[in-house]
Amino acid sequence: MSAEATPEPGGGEPVPAPTPVADQHRAKTFRERTFGALRHRRYTILLMGTFVSQSGNWLHATAIGILVATRTEDPVLVGLVGLFQFFPSLLLGLVGGVIADRFDRVKIIRWMQVVELTLTGILAVLFATGQGSLAAIYTITFGMGLATALIGPAWFAFYPRLVPLEDVPSAVSLNAIQFNLARIFGPALGGIMIATVGAAGAIALNSISFLALIVPLFVMKFSIVQEKTDEKGVKAILDGFRYVGSHRWLQVLLATVVVQALFAAQIITLMPALGRIDLGFDEGRIGFMLAAFGVGGLFGALAASNIVHLVPPRVLIPLMIAAIGATLVLVSRQTTFAGVLVALAVTGVFYIGAMSSMNALVQLGVEDHVRGRVMSMWFTIFVGIFPVAALVWGQVARRTSTALTLLLGGLVCLAYGVALALVGRHAATADLGSQPSEPSAG
Repeated sequence: MSAEATPEPGGGEPVPAPTPVADQHRAKTFRERTFGALRHRRYTILLMGTFVSQSGNWLHATAIGILVATRTEDPVLVGLVGLFQFFPSLLLGLVGGVIADRFDRVKIIRWMQVVELTLTGILAVLFATGQGSLAAIYTITFGMGLATALIGPAWFAFYPRLVPLEDVPSAVSLNAIQFNLARIFGPALGGIMIATVGAAGAIALNSISFLALIVPLFVMKFSIVQEKTDEKGVKAILDGFRYVGSHRWLQVLLATVVVQALFAAQIITLMPALGRIDLGFDEGRIGFMLAAFGVGGLFGALAASNIVHLVPPRVLIPLMIAAIGATLVLVSRQTTFAGVLVALAVTGVFYIGAMSSMNALVQLGVEDHVRGRVMSMWFTIFVGIFPVAALVWGQVARRTSTALTLLLGGLVCLAYGVALALVGRHAATADLGSQPSEPSAG
């Protein structure tokens, strides 16, 4: 399918729609490679709105977790909140990709944000009137999960189109940075809000935070030409898989994403257990562990927008996943507070750097008419499969130790990265080296 020109955000000459074209738009300075996307007003406004909204989401998740834990003192009932939140993405993530390719992505994001604002507003009212039961929490959390399953693929397919092709790596990296900052800021604010204004106030603040994204989405005009598909239902989903099946470089990238989600993402959920059970740290030191990983992630996201331009994907992807594995092994062997902080910071660099780099490569390489379905696979892997894998690894850690669990996951990632590097002459890896710098042969 031929690409149509997209007017450059904020005015100016049209730029080509993102398709597998030569990567000739290389920024020439570190500043341009890292922050180039901020030159585009619409992207910058939505980035700031997304940070506010994401901070509210993390505030909400923290507040709900504290509420359920305080009321029940039952870790299983606390865990059900996460199940109701993420299971819809596993169930409907691929459907969300079809919807993102068939309908206007901006409208999908607008109205699903309105749905989430409404649901959180209802929950705030229920708590304010003393009717905030567990059933209400689970029901509304599930409803928000359904909305997220539709927003996710549409958002991933939409926001890179706000900038020209050469600024896509910057846009992806900055989005990762705001997500990590929100993950630090939101929970801290959530704890403060619960202690000062109570559950109703905390949830109400999250409801209000949606306006930071909803208002600009309704006010701003977007002149993006979206290539829509006429395919429907299961056929559209299968055609998305066929598209991936005909592009070996994309198969390699998504396989690497699966490996990261299944064997490396456990570090996020197991950090508290590593600190408390294996190392005997108190809450304060565990907080520093989480912060060290987050700070490392910020540097990883900053680096990603540069290395995507400078390092061939055939080298970059095996290096990144192998480095994640090596750093997980390093974390598992630490016995001192200083040692584990350094190891977690380095792990954060490669973990978030890998996510941002692979996301940018996919965005640069796929055609717009299938972008929603391809990104829904990415979204389903990280948002849907990751929580299930985390539960499995949690059971492994319970039966053995957290350190051994991290060691096993790290060794798998390391072995996969080394194997991918060693098959450098294999067709799939050769194709990976040519994407997105050459047109896809598929």
